[in-house]
Amino acid sequence: MRTFFDLLVDTYNKYSEPNKKKQKEVPDFLKSILVHIDYKLRSNDITFEIPFVYKNKKDFDHIKVIVPNYFTPQQLCELIDGDEFKSNKDFVDIIYKDFRIVFILVPENNIPMTFWYYSWDILPTLMNVLFDKFGMTFTKDGLKLKSKGNFLLSTKIDEIVEFLGLNFKQYRNGFFTLENEINFLMNSPSFNADLFFEYKLDTNDYFYKEKSELFKKSLEIFEPFKGAPGNFKFSENTDEYLPFIVEYFQESGIMEKLFGRKNKYIKESKN
Repeated sequence: MRTFFDLLVDTYNKYSEPNKKKQKEVPDFLKSILVHIDYKLRSNDITFEIPFVYKNKKDFDHIKVIVPNYFTPQQLCELIDGDEFKSNKDFVDIIYKDFRIVFILVPENNIPMTFWYYSWDILPTLMNVLFDKFGMTFTKDGLKLKSKGNFLLSTKIDEIVEFLGLNFKQYRNGFFTLENEINFLMNSPSFNADLFFEYKLDTNDYFYKEKSELFKKSLEIFEPFKGAPGNFKFSENTDEYLPFIVEYFQESGIMEKLFGRKNKYIKESKN
């Protein structure tokens, strides 16, 4: 039987291109739109972020822009000289020169975390498959503990990424292809390919259509790893992971939430 490492090497070789380090050019029409948005928002002193996508991406049907939630849809449309708009809670879809721009409205202090949540395409969603087995969920507000009323554990993206045993520097520097993003995730000690075939995307997610297409492509890559002996075996009881979660996210106050007192280790370390 081929080992998990053999499968990992095969997959890496299959999806790695000889010139993968050479970034493709961004389409000219998209450049002009990005320049326009950047100018309009900066000239009005508006804090904003545009999430990362993998660097070789050339097919865009929209771009996302994260802005403070004190704007009305009408104001955003007029601000960028949009042609028409429609809104749905925290999302404002605007058509500018026949191109779709999706504004994501969040409290200004939440913009950095939201930026990372929507960056790197399907990767945060794939990470959530693993977080789910620990009893947690990765949201645009940060990493939360589901069993304790969605208690907020962290808004530090490096801390969140490294919980899964992944290299934050690599995550921050980015990826050249969708396959690179997936290969990165497969380096997690908690990786289990079988979980992705059991996972169901949220059909109420505003970007469900986009995510479902990418998730399907991801499953094609995970296929050779189904049932592989190297897959991490999760416990069905997520409470078994609470001691590790409490220790890892000490600064979150999760100890007080669970037991009404601070971690003894924290007290002793300060003395």
